[in-house]
Amino acid sequence: MDYPDWVTKYKTKGTAIHYIRGHYYLYEITSKWNKEKKRPQKITGRYLGVITPQGLQKPRPKQGVPTAIKEYGSSAYLLTIAEEIKQQLQRYFPDMWKEILVLSIIRVMYHCPLKHVGIHYQDSWLSEEISGARLSKNSLHSLLEDIGRSRNNIVGFLSRFITGSERLLIDLTHIFSLSEGISMNERGYNSKLEFMPQVNLLFLFSYDKQLPLYYRLLPGNVRDVSSLGITLLEIGIEDAIIIGDKGFYSDNNRRLLEEGGFRFILPLKRNNRLIDYSRIKDGDKSLFDGYFRYMDRYIWYYRIENKGSEICVYLDEKLRLEEESDYLSRIETHPEFGYTIEGFH
Repeated sequence: MDYPDWVTKYKTKGTAIHYIRGHYYLYEITSKWNKEKKRPQKITGRYLGVITPQGLQKPRPKQGVPTAIKEYGSSAYLLTIAEEIKQQLQRYFPDMWKEILVLSIIRVMYHCPLKHVGIHYQDSWLSEEISGARLSKNSLHSLLEDIGRSRNNIVGFLSRFITGSERLLIDLTHIFSLSEGISMNERGYNSKLEFMPQVNLLFLFSYDKQLPLYYRLLPGNVRDVSSLGITLLEIGIEDAIIIGDKGFYSDNNRRLLEEGGFRFILPLKRNNRLIDYSRIKDGDKSLFDGYFRYMDRYIWYYRIENKGSEICVYLDEKLRLEEESDYLSRIETHPEFGYTIEGFH
């Protein structure tokens, strides 16, 4: 058949064009003498790409085929900085430390699914430094199951990195799931007040070391505070001050913290009934306990006692003026959203 000029210009010696379902494909061809037919016979070879009006689009490299050249830089660097992790893995997971370490490094480098871990391992210097790691898809699924059953070893491994951390950050999040095969999938409230089946994830980070240190899976119906005591006990922390955010405070959470013997600092929302604003309304700064400088702003404060707790009230005059100006401007520009002078007062 006749081909367009933008197609035929790619037909050179040793190549052939195949027209298949409206597309033009370029292949290598060779010839071999056919003794039975007593004539040369064409043999189609390697696929070279698809020809388009924009040019020849070469095929992508094949996935799952190891190369003769191994990546070195990133894997060597990560192995160097992970020496302590390697030693602790060898201590707590002597039969699977190779797979855990290699899997972790490859996932950091490539963010790839499990089925591609093996080929990345073969193409990496990791296969030379840590030989014999079992990283087939089936092996990795079994590995993750075995790790999940080894909670004591996990806690022992993680606790080695908590030592020496003075400031720890705790975060708890949730994952919704409608699966009926997850035992921890229970109905429970979250920050958005959604009562749905979920699994809670508790994470612990070291502020000093800038490292993740610990994780724990919790049933969706377990409250945040009730899990803290178990968590601190499991990782061996005996002396801690819990600092939360405004979304953490509730009368029930406060009660649980007090019953558990925890020391805590929790911010209150501005409309909390525990706060006494009388000194601010009075406007007499001599009624305050003092002031301090923060971010080139002067913050006034006073302390009050309420229901057995010490409450600190802070007044940021600069922020107050900014918010007053912002609210007044919204009365003029967005009254449809409910901004009124009554609301301002």
